[in-house]
Amino acid sequence: MKENLAAPTASARVLAHTAVMGVETLLIDAGRDRGITAGDIVIDENGLLVGQVSETTAEGAKISVASNPGMAFSASLVPLGGKILIKGLGGRALALELIPYDTPLRDGDFVRWEDKEWRRTANIFVGRVVKGTSAAVGAFKTGRAVLLADPNALDFVLIITKQ
Repeated sequence: MKENLAAPTASARVLAHTAVMGVETLLIDAGRDRGITAGDIVIDENGLLVGQVSETTAEGAKISVASNPGMAFSASLVPLGGKILIKGLGGRALALELIPYDTPLRDGDFVRWEDKEWRRTANIFVGRVVKGTSAAVGAFKTGRAVLLADPNALDFVLIITKQ
């Protein structure tokens, strides 16, 4: 996966996984000494979004899993397109928001991470739609997805650094 990214990366071993009331975190063995900073994006060996670095030390870092409450990312729907916002709900559940009313949303569609701030060329997938079109509020509708990555099963992660 590392060779497919047009970005600086660092690999790290997962030291611990915690899950408390739907909030998951990972502790890794790489930190500021390897160029990792808060806000860096974390993926697994399959290129799936795991989360974001939330804290660093000289030799380690804490990762907040993408589905945690308070986490939010820009994304798009695959295969039919459409820019959306995803927010973590906890327990590996994701809220899909700001979906234009005329954008198709079907169970089984994928959610791909996108952020113009990061100059990346790889497709980094986040979740799979499990509840298509919900109630529309004005020009937008909502939906639900589940996180594709399994943070509990990870031994190693890849950190996409901003450097």
